[in-house]
Amino acid sequence: MAEFCKDCYISICGGSEKDNYRLSKELDLCEGCGQYKRVVVSVRPTLKSFIGEWREYLQYRKEHKGDK
Repeated sequence: MAEFCKDCYISICGGSEKDNYRLSKELDLCEGCGQYKRVVVSVRPTLKSFIGEWREYLQYRKEHKGDK
């Protein structure tokens, strides 16, 4: 898995500033900017973004109900 600092993760992977990011304890090489920084270990979306993604999923299921 690629390792990115928080800033690179947001710009490359499309994360949000409001999400909860768990960063590494030690410095590691960021594959985006090439600097030694704390990198993202996991991302936990906020409730608002989770609900938005869930609504998009339900809308998709509704539109493609007969597809198999």
